Amino acid sequence: MRSSKLEQNSGDYGEGVSKVQNIVSATYTVVSEDSGTVYSLNRAAGIVVTLPSCEVGLTYTFIVGTTFTGAGQINTAATTELYSGYANLFDPATAGDMNTFIADNSNDDTIDMGAVEQGWLVGGTIKLTCTSSTRWHCEAQLHGDATLATPFE
Repeated sequence: MRSSKLEQNSGDYGEGVSKVQNIVSATYTVVSEDSGTVYSLNRAAGIVVTLPSCEVGLTYTFIVGTTFTGAGQINTAATTELYSGYANLFDPATAGDMNTFIADNSNDDTIDMGAVEQGWLVGGTIKLTCTSSTRWHCEAQLHGDATLATPFE
C-alpha cells in the first residue's frame, strides 16, 4: 500500500538522474518498481518505512531531511531478510565523536533511528542495496548526539 502523503518532483528522469520522493506520512511502503529512488524523510514525528521483498539489484537511498522527534525506522519486508554492512554515526556537536556500527547478520531486520543517539538528526543518509534474496547491504552516514548507539535491531 502506497502512502497518499507522498510528494514527488515531476519531470523526465533521464539516464543518470534519480527520482526524488519526499515522504511526509507516518508510514510508507517502498515498491520494487521505484528502485534507484532517493527518499527524503521529512516528518519530524517519525516515519516507518517498509522495504519490498529483496530482489537482487534493488537499491534505494534515504536522506534524513528533517530531524526526528519520534522513531524513524526502515524495516525489511520479512524477518528472514537481514541487513549487512555498516552505519557510521557522527556527533556534529563534538569534534572527533564518531562510531561505526556493523549489522550482525543474525537478526538485524530494522534500522532504528528512534533516538538522537541512533542518528535521527537531519543530514544523514542511508543507501540500501539488495545483494541476495535475504540480504540488504547498508551504507549509512548518520548524525547523532550524546553516547552514539547502533541503529541496527
